[in-house]
Parts: sequence; structure tokens; C-alpha cells
Amino acid sequence: MQTLTETHTDATSQPPSLGEFLKKTRLSQRGESGRPLTISDIKRRSDLSLPVLSKLEAGKIRDPKFSTIVQVCKGYGLPFEALAGFVSDIAADRQTGPQRQH
Repeated sequence: MQTLTETHTDATSQPPSLGEFLKKTRLSQRGESGRPLTISDIKRRSDLSLPVLSKLEAGKIRDPKFSTIVQVCKGYGLPFEALAGFVSDIAADRQTGPQRQH
């Protein structure tokens, strides 16, 4: 199981987005056939729809609800702690507005 720190160890570059992290996590997991998991596999393991999962991985949902984060953990087989950094970033953005990268 990966965490944000394990996924991104180069301190000089930007950490992955939630979508990048989820896609990398999904592709690193293997299904019964031995092939990487598909978004459909994640859908079966969670209560999230294919469009929502696709949008999450594509970075089109930047501010998911807490209930969505819980289902993401279930579907991707991640402990909440693996997404805690992303949740903290989302909460900070809600308070101060998104920080622009220059």
C-alpha cells in the first residue's frame, strides 16, 4: 500500500495530484487475471460511478466530498491515511483558495 510520501520521493518536484496518485495506485494493483485493475474493477469495490471515478483520476474533481473520499479508500484498497495529505490540501484550499504555482 502506498502513501503520498512513498509515491513521491523527489523533494524538488511537485507532489502528485489526487488523480495522479489514484491512477498510479490502481495501475500498480493486479486483478485476478494478473492484469492491472481497471476503473470498472474499482467501481465494483466502491459505491462510486464510472464517471466519478474517471473524473477523479483525470483531476476534474478537485474538491471531492468526504463521503467520496471514504468510497475512494474502499475502492482503491487504501487506508484513509494514504489520502490524508490530499484531504488536508483540499481543506486548506477551501479556507484560503487554491494556491497558484508559478
